[in-house]
Amino acid sequence: MKKYILILLSLLVYTCSDDDPAGPVDGCMDIAACNYDASATIDSLDSCTFPADDDTNCDGTCGGVNNAVVDCAGTCAGSLTLDQCGVCDGDDTSCEDCAGVPNGTSVDDCAGTCGGSAVEDCAGTCEGSAVEDCAGTCDGDAVVGGCDNACGSTAVNDCAGTCGGSAVEDCAGTCEGSAVEDCAGTCGGDAVVGGCDNACGSTAVEDCAGTCGGLATIDDCGDCWSPYCYDPVTHIPDYTVTEATCLTPNVWIGSGGNPSDPTWNASMDCTGTCGGTAVSDCAGTCEGSAVEDCAGTCEGTAVEDCAGTCGGDAVVGGCDNTCGSTAVEDCAGVCGGDAVVGGCDNACGST
Repeated sequence: MKKYILILLSLLVYTCSDDDPAGPVDGCMDIAACNYDASATIDSLDSCTFPADDDTNCDGTCGGVNNAVVDCAGTCAGSLTLDQCGVCDGDDTSCEDCAGVPNGTSVDDCAGTCGGSAVEDCAGTCEGSAVEDCAGTCDGDAVVGGCDNACGSTAVNDCAGTCGGSAVEDCAGTCEGSAVEDCAGTCGGDAVVGGCDNACGSTAVEDCAGTCGGLATIDDCGDCWSPYCYDPVTHIPDYTVTEATCLTPNVWIGSGGNPSDPTWNASMDCTGTCGGTAVSDCAGTCEGSAVEDCAGTCEGTAVEDCAGTCGGDAVVGGCDNTCGSTAVEDCAGVCGGDAVVGGCDNACGST
């Protein structure tokens, strides 16, 4: 009997256990409830919870049985929408182009025409003609050029065909050759600038007077002889004029060494001694004694009288011993006086 009581108690404990899957389960059995329990077998009174309204989910978010959404203003199931400009409850005007089209691409050109084609040039002038050159300078004149096709380039191919290279032809036409023109313009010539005049091919030297290429020369006595213009009337040499300005009847004496030129070896005396004192007399005899008389006649006899007249006959005479004088003393002994003997007493100067 005790055995059967124990078995009955055991069965009773087993059927009342929470772990019994066949036991009753309390919970919300309303499928529309937020806390619906699909495993519940006993509907607990007032245990079900529901969203605030048909637009709200159980977690409080917007949705619900109406599948509501939040509008652009953040209102659940609100009616406000974004306009074409992206503005909430906007009127599509904030993004209108100049033609009134929302999000349109029309713009005013520089002339103020909506959708026009007028544009500013690089200088900011509407429909102007200024353009940037290849260097980026507005209205500049730089252009692409040269053998390197570069902006502003003037490069050319050198004689070796190198663009912008430095190879050049010499005067003989040989690329990178060494032939050059001399100062006379002769290719490969040997003329050089020289002389005191620093001229091409010149060998001019300064003469003794310091004139480059001049004709002045040293005479036999070491004196510098210079060309001159000879005046046949005055026999005076003029060293201040040139051959071009030495006019007839004057004669240009342009070279030294003429024995008949009195200026050549001017310091040489008649014996040929430079700086000597020997002279030729009027007869041409070196160191001779012949002289000219007062009339210019060599070894002539004409002399000047006491009055200085060549060949004259005036002589010193008279009581006053004067040239050409005939004065005598009067009775009073006065030379050239006019006293005479007179009077009844026959006395000098008596009347």
